[in-house]
Amino acid sequence: NTLIALDMVFIDETLRVVGVVENAEPLTLDQRTVGAPSRYVLEINAGLAARYGIGAGSVVEFVNVFQGGGHR
Repeated sequence: NTLIALDMVFIDETLRVVGVVENAEPLTLDQRTVGAPSRYVLEINAGLAARYGIGAGSVVEFVNVFQGGGHR
């Protein structure tokens, strides 16, 4: 339910993209899915997935992401 259109990048536990929902409509509570299990969803501005060639099979790397139970 965001105010802008988004690309939603679904990522599995091995950090591979399993699918992308491009240009997800804003201001809706409709569920999005790519038909494959995922652990993470990265939301980016609509159009960026195509611009950067992000699609099923792409590999993701998390850099400088804090993973833990506290705040820094």
